[in-house]
Amino acid sequence: MTDYKLPILMGAGSDKPFAVQCARVCRKLEINYTPRILSAHKRTDDLLQLLKEYEKDDSVLTLLGIIGRSNALTPISDFNLTKPVVVYHATVEQFPYDIWSSLRVPSGIAHGVTIYP
Repeated sequence: MTDYKLPILMGAGSDKPFAVQCARVCRKLEINYTPRILSAHKRTDDLLQLLKEYEKDDSVLTLLGIIGRSNALTPISDFNLTKPVVVYHATVEQFPYDIWSSLRVPSGIAHGVTIYP
């Protein structure tokens, strides 16, 4: 295993099946990972505290955010970090996912690099 960590952030427990797939790839590539469920809507303070910890942690190079219908998790993460945030859209098979959620994000805040399953 590497000395680096990949936090896998989920907005809800319903994102777990996608996190399991990501964890499988991490194990194959020998990447340490930490799955966390933190709603950007319901537990914003906890999310911001965790992001502060990740920002200080040199072993965290990037974060993976798994989003469902609302994509608040990754823009909040991106806005509060200098590290890249990779986005995994968990609901792409239900396309179009909540496009209004994306359009409401203030300009200048990225949604991260998007991966579709």
